[in-house]
Amino acid sequence: MTAMLDDVSAAVCLSGAMLYHQDSDLKYIWVNNPPKGYEAAQFVGHGDEDIFSTETVNIIVPAKRKALESGEPQTVEFQMLIAGKLKWFELRIAPSGANKGKRGLLCAAIDIGERKQTEYHMRVLLLELAHRSKNLLAVIQGIANRTGQTSSTIDEFNQRFSGRLMSLSRAHDILTDENWRGAAMGELIRTQVLLFAGKAAERVHYKGDHVSLRPSAAQHVALALYELTANALKFGALSADTGRVEISWSLVEKAAKADSQF
Repeated sequence: MTAMLDDVSAAVCLSGAMLYHQDSDLKYIWVNNPPKGYEAAQFVGHGDEDIFSTETVNIIVPAKRKALESGEPQTVEFQMLIAGKLKWFELRIAPSGANKGKRGLLCAAIDIGERKQTEYHMRVLLLELAHRSKNLLAVIQGIANRTGQTSSTIDEFNQRFSGRLMSLSRAHDILTDENWRGAAMGELIRTQVLLFAGKAAERVHYKGDHVSLRPSAAQHVALALYELTANALKFGALSADTGRVEISWSLVEKAAKADSQF
């Protein structure tokens, strides 16, 4: 029996959960695997008010009393100060009648810090996604309005609008690959100019300093490069078999900041 109890205790420690038993007066009877920095002796014989902050007590004690009164299990989340840091726990409470015929409580406090961190990151990502979606819709609306103003027919509108959306899509592919930190100028030219130019791409040459554009700037530059490429294919150098296009850019220092110059 002793060996079995030792195995159970070891399993509890591996689970990371704190298990304990409280009597009907909410005094701790035994504690297994207390949080880091605490000893079981600090709990045994004491109530929650002797150990936890008022904020924590106001969360866990009502749930424990409800479990005692109703006989139904309860679950609450609370924060506890451990080694100077607030940590999140999920407290699972189950009524127990093992204390000399009186109803007590068996409880398990489980560290849910990682889950809370994941939930926080998910909320941030959803907010960021909503923000980017609104910005993208505004850009698309602007493209549609501008395309409509300069198109004479529906077919012309469809052709221009589709090309501009494709340009925007390719810019977003680059930004996504870079986790929306920015887009390299050379990569924008490769996706906007060389891919759209088709066979004429071999007559396009580019070089320049390493420049990473912010997401908003990258989208606008991508659209500008697409328009310049489309014009070059129809009316400019790329419309002739011998025509060439050379693109160069450099960083120019101005008053403690760097600007790009084409």
